[in-house]
Amino acid sequence: MKPVLAAATHSSHAVFLNVGCGHRFSRDPRWVNIDLVPAGPEVRSVDAANGLPFSDNTFAVIYHSHVLEHLECVAGRKLLHECHRVLQPDGVVRVAVPDLERIATGYLERLTEVRRGREGARRRYKWAVLELCDQMTRRQSGGGMLEFLADPEPEGRAYAEERCGAESRAVIATLDRSAQKTTTPLHRRTLRGMARELRERIIQQLLGK
Repeated sequence: MKPVLAAATHSSHAVFLNVGCGHRFSRDPRWVNIDLVPAGPEVRSVDAANGLPFSDNTFAVIYHSHVLEHLECVAGRKLLHECHRVLQPDGVVRVAVPDLERIATGYLERLTEVRRGREGARRRYKWAVLELCDQMTRRQSGGGMLEFLADPEPEGRAYAEERCGAESRAVIATLDRSAQKTTTPLHRRTLRGMARELRERIIQQLLGK
């Protein structure tokens, strides 16, 4: 018996679209799941920054979480226009993005700590800067956040875990296991490969979900 690939093949029953779904996708045939790097056969490989390969007025619901902040302004506007194009009349678009006010407040608090000379403040401040800027400026999956977590310095990792909880702990554990398997330090090229595998954990959780 062949596996069911309803979402991947865009069944005639599909009315919901999940853009940049990562590992969080539905096997319900009403859903179409798309991502740049498919996490399974139920996910179609689509670069949403270059448009959505669907006809006008196709979907009743469109959802994307922690996608827009990874796109440059022009590409982000294009994606929103594309969502409007493929959305049915009276359809619903739900968009989740990081809480900029929360991130900015955290940055100012860490900056104050640095100026007051608090122990470990500079490492916490570096993470706060990454939260504010990294996903908007990165040129590779994982960006500076992944490199930050690869550094075993305890103060920085502790603050990242405080900010991001279980997801950052999972990323750190994976990085440490990978480091133990090699006799050489983690280099940028190694991190790029690992970032591809860890991409969705970071995208979905590191910035305030």
